[in-house]
Amino acid sequence: GFLAWWLEELRATFAFRPGRRAASRPATLLYYRDGLVQVFEPRRGGAAEVGRFRLAPPRAARGRLPVPVEPPSPALLARLRRRRRPLLRLAREHGLLVSDRLPAGAEGELRAILAHRLDSLTPWTPEQAWFDAELAQRRPDGTIEVRVAAVPRALVERLRDRLHELGIEVEQVDLGDPEPPLVARFDLEGRRGPGGGSWAARLAALLAAAAFLFGAVVAGSEIHARRVVLAERERAAFALEARLADLGDLRAQ
Repeated sequence: GFLAWWLEELRATFAFRPGRRAASRPATLLYYRDGLVQVFEPRRGGAAEVGRFRLAPPRAARGRLPVPVEPPSPALLARLRRRRRPLLRLAREHGLLVSDRLPAGAEGELRAILAHRLDSLTPWTPEQAWFDAELAQRRPDGTIEVRVAAVPRALVERLRDRLHELGIEVEQVDLGDPEPPLVARFDLEGRRGPGGGSWAARLAALLAAAAFLFGAVVAGSEIHARRVVLAERERAAFALEARLADLGDLRAQ
């Protein structure tokens, strides 16, 4: 009874609006390589290719990306539209994977720091590329080694526009090989926020949420207990008034 009351109090106090989270479960993968898109779906113990189609001509061909060549069959297109938003992964040759070494304190602000170093690590500036980084290892000297992935912004935007024309909206953009797991290793659009979040920041957020929840439970329990006592007192007062209703007649007698 207390739990139900407390949840109702929370619903009335806060307006919960769940936001879109980055995909953490295996998703349908659209693997793009030199104009060809291979469609992979998760299977028990791995992944399986369920179809392929041309989204653009090969880079050796003349023409401006993206030019539809051999579009997906109606059956494959309907299948993609029924699935939740897929993951678009570009082959390694369409981007760049490099390593960099940073001070240990840079772990929480990787994206912001790499935005200033991107033009020295890759051929692109932050305005010309989408990029992300992951922690590779912590070195004995206190520095950290990170793996940086970057792709040309213009290429990805053209591919996304072409997929949008087909009615396909991708969830994230990744860079790598078409191998399991079918989850994004890099979040090139930066939807995880600056730095991608470190384990220390996630732990601190978890502890803060636990402390807030504990405080809310204690406060809710105290409020509920006081309401119970008040209700008991009101019932006792009502019963006393009923018992003293004939006091005047008794005094007259």
